[in-house]
Amino acid sequence: MAGQDLRVTASTLLVVTGFTAIVPGLWFVASTVRRRDTHGARGGRLATIGSWLVLVGSVGFSVLASVDLVTLAATHVPDRASMTEYLHRLDVSPGVLAITAPALVGYFVGPFLVTLAARRAGIGPKWLPAAVLASLILQPVGAGLGGPPVASVADLVLQLGLVVTLVLLAREVVAAASGATGS
Repeated sequence: MAGQDLRVTASTLLVVTGFTAIVPGLWFVASTVRRRDTHGARGGRLATIGSWLVLVGSVGFSVLASVDLVTLAATHVPDRASMTEYLHRLDVSPGVLAITAPALVGYFVGPFLVTLAARRAGIGPKWLPAAVLASLILQPVGAGLGGPPVASVADLVLQLGLVVTLVLLAREVVAAASGATGS
């Protein structure tokens, strides 16, 4: 991160913006599913659980991403040994560890549950929940493969795959909501 102040700051702000933006979109999907599900048999409860997990995951990852700004500030500390020790302590701090597990569960399970609930309510193609799940699962695997250049490309491709599947879901939900209101 040393010497990359603008890049790290911009990246962190984009990550926080992205995690923030996913919440209202998937909450709209969940609310549409709940409106269509008057008896709880077609995904309403699943959509509610998924939407809350999305919120937990988005807030958690926004907090974790913000730690990069602290790490960036640490690169400006002249005493390298102190900086290294501080960053190690930050990585294993109880607060960071406590946020990590709910963030992971929320992000990796929430969008899938909302998409599955939409499918159970008859919204979207049958393959969409599996595509969302595959993108969510493969993204960290891809990010961990083959060193930084390969990881960056794999991460980008799989994140774009998630965006595309969620855009498809949004289009289907808007069409379903418009059809339900007679518009």
